[in-house]
Amino acid sequence: MNNRILKNIFSLILGQLFLIGLLSLSSCKDEPARLSGGVLPEGEVIRGLNEYIDLHSKNLMRDTVRTNDADYGLIGVFNDSVFGKTTADFVTNFSVGKRPSYTARIVTGSSTEDVDTLQFYKFNNNTPEYDDVWKVDSLVLRLQYQFNDWYGNMFSPQHLFVYELNEDLGSNYTPRFSNETVVYKTNSIGDILVHPNSDVPDSMKYAPKWTADGLWEYPDSLMNFPQYLWDLDKVRAVQDSGWVSSDFNAHKTTTKYWNIKLSNELAERIFNIDSTSLTQTAAFQRDYLNGVYVTIDKNIMGEGNLTRINLLGTTSSLATHLTLYFSRDYKYFNSEEEIRDTTSTYTYNFPVNIENVRFNKYEHEKDERINTDDETPSNLYIQGMAGLYSTFTIPEEVSAWADSLTLNSIHKQEDEPYRTTANIEFFLEVDTTSNVPYNKGGIQRYPLPTSLDILWQNDEGKFETPTYTAEVNGNTSSGYVFGVASSTGSRAGVGERVTRVVEHEDGAYAYEYYYRFIMSADYFNYVMRELDNIRTENDWDISDTNSEDYQKFIAEYHRLFKTQFFLGPNSTTDNFRRVKLYSATSSKKPLKMNIKYYHYIPR
Repeated sequence: MNNRILKNIFSLILGQLFLIGLLSLSSCKDEPARLSGGVLPEGEVIRGLNEYIDLHSKNLMRDTVRTNDADYGLIGVFNDSVFGKTTADFVTNFSVGKRPSYTARIVTGSSTEDVDTLQFYKFNNNTPEYDDVWKVDSLVLRLQYQFNDWYGNMFSPQHLFVYELNEDLGSNYTPRFSNETVVYKTNSIGDILVHPNSDVPDSMKYAPKWTADGLWEYPDSLMNFPQYLWDLDKVRAVQDSGWVSSDFNAHKTTTKYWNIKLSNELAERIFNIDSTSLTQTAAFQRDYLNGVYVTIDKNIMGEGNLTRINLLGTTSSLATHLTLYFSRDYKYFNSEEEIRDTTSTYTYNFPVNIENVRFNKYEHEKDERINTDDETPSNLYIQGMAGLYSTFTIPEEVSAWADSLTLNSIHKQEDEPYRTTANIEFFLEVDTTSNVPYNKGGIQRYPLPTSLDILWQNDEGKFETPTYTAEVNGNTSSGYVFGVASSTGSRAGVGERVTRVVEHEDGAYAYEYYYRFIMSADYFNYVMRELDNIRTENDWDISDTNSEDYQKFIAEYHRLFKTQFFLGPNSTTDNFRRVKLYSATSSKKPLKMNIKYYHYIPR
């Protein structure tokens, strides 16, 4: 197309635009469409056409992503049979929560008149003048997670460790990154052997009667099982599983905690906090507990797993938090005015709030079969947590659309059709052949990301959502490069996963999946017109692709259009799902750019 410069002008009257709008509604398929005859005046024709353009794509490994202000903390080691080994751990600190207040009646003599009522605003309220004994029991870190919020072998135990940080983390607004060095005290303050799902009912763990291939021996999620298999043991599953609520058909589930008892020294330190520090989170973090580093034993055998920890709670419930358990031994008068002894127990929670510093750390050792130096890979690998992602480049061939959409009448040649771009689509096909059912690395065991993102780099080299600002006839407008706005204001065509049912030659049906992006036609048309305006102003002759004028034109094309895009999951910070796609060089379902446009031939 470099040598085939299209000579057209987009300049249609309102009625003609209306007809193109009708055509766009009726020509969703790839085949060309035509309106003429009784619809348009004699001799006039509108045709809907497609231009498929090959893209260059390759795999990359990200060095780091910004992970502060995380809603979730990822923990675990996952030896992925397709992508390689991934390790995740996280850092958080805690707030003081609601001010503690304990009202106590204290016996000071031998009659009911010898009673003082006192208010305490701390945990350790032992004083020489009273016989009350306040004492600490334990300090527990409670890590909350939800059903199905894991990846890997849910029965694979891992050894989790908690370390105390050596320094105050400072402000939550300070950027934190996935490869950041954490400074912590060398001795662990707590550890536990964990795995995400110890509560799968026996009736659901192994069921060879359901599948000869034994899928059920290593499910990643009961929720992904076919409904008819659920129905076979519905009642037993409700009775046996601590995950599933009584509202079984709605698939409602509960949350669980890993409870890690922390060191007695730290428990005593927290127990002895003064009342002032219990009203000031900054003082608590600075003087008593800087925060914790929650990590995992990285030397594991087998597959392992990753679990996503809920860090932030709601206004009505806690998620991850510290709980201090303590008690008070005291004397009291019973109804017969006899002095008796008793014990009261208390708990106090230190929550994780939006004010707290929270960030994830990741390490990746990609599978040796994935070559990030390969300029023409057959597959693209998309992985969150600062892992594998992909890049594709829109080729210089697209620059030829500049003068096909121009408003410069100097380029209009007699008898050439008018042209306008209506839709630009990208379909990223999932490689389902290497993700076959029951394959240990397959999509039935490891669910696909629900959506993907296309990003570009700004002038500072940071990844961001592609947006644009256009100025036409003195009016400025802005929008997203990808996505089509609906009447409700939501966008379609921004990387949503689509399921397609296909019928094989033997009559069997199978599922295929792809991710769909739609580039804004307004953006495409605007950039191409701007590009042609610059060409016209500089009087560049681009008929010779080896000329200096052509090279200047192409440089301007890359600058205006930002032709390199980066493909990743919709959240790189806490999304552990991954997907293997066909690349642009795939012989089966290559990644292409599909430009849908219209020719209008007037009388």
